[in-house]
This record gives sequence, structure tokens and C-alpha cells, in this order.
Amino acid sequence: MERRAETRIPWNCPVRVTLLGSPPEHLDAVLLNVSGRGARLRVPRRIECDTALRIDLDNAMLLGEVCYCATDGDGYGIGVQLEHSLLNLAEVTRRREHLLEEAEPASRASRRD
Repeated sequence: MERRAETRIPWNCPVRVTLLGSPPEHLDAVLLNVSGRGARLRVPRRIECDTALRIDLDNAMLLGEVCYCATDGDGYGIGVQLEHSLLNLAEVTRRREHLLEEAEPASRASRRD
């Protein structure tokens, strides 16, 4: 019986994971599947439950906490409870650059006065 409230979508793509400790640690991983509230990844080493982490995809950033870790082939499978997500980062960057370009002429004009 399926216990999840949301369907997981198969993904199977490489991602960069940052363990948000002090100091932060970066790992290459594979995002195996994702839903609105969770994700499963394959990582190269064991990660403790409740570890906060950041998952960087091409155009998104996910933040969450590890809720389980189990051996998976030559690595480990981790379940992540997602807390926040930032999507469409390319558009956010484009809009930020546009706003900075608009502000630049006003900044130059105020320096001339």
C-alpha cells in the first residue's frame, strides 16, 4: 500500500548536494525521483537523518532535511523531506539583471549632480 500523499515523479538526473553544516560539504548525487514534498537521491556516502541540505538542479534549488538513509548499490539512498524550493532560477536571474541595468542610469545621474 502506498503511504505517500503525493505521487513521485521519476527524474534520474545528476545534481549537486550541499550539506548545510559548518563547514558545508558538497557532494555529487543523482536525483532519482521527486514530489511536491519529498525526493529520493543516491549519494556516495552515508548522511545522518535530520541533516539539512540544498539540492541544486539546472534551474531550481531545493532545501530540505534527510529523513532516511539506506545502502543502495555502491552508494546510499536518502529520502529528503522538502521544506522550500526556488524554481525557474534562470528567469529570476534575468529579471534581476534587468532591474540592475534600469537602476544604473539613475545611479550615474545622481553622481553627476
